[in-house]
Amino acid sequence: MSESISSAKADPELIRQLNGTEASKEDIAAVVRLQPDDPSQIVPSPERTEELTQKILERVKKKVGSSESRYNVFKNLGSFVVSAEPEFLRELISQPEVAAAVANQQPEGTVIAPVEKVSISRVGHQKASRFTKKTKGRSSATRSSAPKSGK
Repeated sequence: MSESISSAKADPELIRQLNGTEASKEDIAAVVRLQPDDPSQIVPSPERTEELTQKILERVKKKVGSSESRYNVFKNLGSFVVSAEPEFLRELISQPEVAAAVANQQPEGTVIAPVEKVSISRVGHQKASRFTKKTKGRSSATRSSAPKSGK
């Protein structure tokens, strides 16, 4: 599959993983989002998602000559996760029913750092409990002479 086709459907991390493990035939896990049949829908129906997943995996298996190691369908999300060799994933991503694919394991440095880190002091920001809010205006004598419930 050409690099430009994979860039359109696959995230950069998945492409990096595919290129990095090509020779080793090590399995890679990818999350694949499917195209809905109706463009007004966001994802295919749950039934259609399961049907498409089976159909695509079988088609790729016949073309490549090997199958996925494992997969799991997220039928309500219109996607599935699959673990397979790079050759299988490249062919899978090129299928017309595939809208996008992302690496299931992202590098650890993908956390977005805060723009302006500000330390917040806890002094002066004490939250009053419900009890102190209710009794704030009463004197201690009034509180102690209040009728007790349950008697």
